[in-house]
Amino acid sequence: MITFVRGRLVQVNTGAAVIEVGGIGYRVIIPLSLAPLLPQTGEECRLHTHYMVRDERAELYGFKSEKERDLFVLLLGVSGVGPKAALALLACLSPAEIERAVFEENAAVLQMVPGIGKKTAQRLLLELKDKLEYRQPRDRGPLSDAAEALISLGYRRDEALEAVKRAAGGGDAGDLEAILRSALGLLLKREDRKK
Repeated sequence: MITFVRGRLVQVNTGAAVIEVGGIGYRVIIPLSLAPLLPQTGEECRLHTHYMVRDERAELYGFKSEKERDLFVLLLGVSGVGPKAALALLACLSPAEIERAVFEENAAVLQMVPGIGKKTAQRLLLELKDKLEYRQPRDRGPLSDAAEALISLGYRRDEALEAVKRAAGGGDAGDLEAILRSALGLLLKREDRKK
């Protein structure tokens, strides 16, 4: 397994970079968004990599951070998502934006990426949900914390998020206890109306 490559940047083409390491030029496939962030040719470059053998071809994929590389590997694990689609996702959206879309079950954000249709976006949401939840930042603010508390009480994620947003009145301010109390009240009223 090749975890990273560090050497002299020789060339940058659309979607690939050539890095010379010990007299050997490695062609590393990169997201389109990474090319402008690379140093000038001739300067030292380090990329976190994923080595992949498929269809009798060996390919090396490179990323700016370990987080991007690890997310690329997770994306490849989703049925119907190959390297091209995974690179497109990472070229159009940051890892944080992908995680947020999955966390909020927002398929529309994923569908903005060329090549990602409705079915693929739904599969991404379904298959990545459990794998990415642990990556959510611990300190997200009172709205996210209130939603997580409601989810832990057995409410669905979508109804918990909706109730928290309504309780906060569209804003992001307020203390956790007040938002949680108000959101829980809204959910209980809705349950009473269903009876």
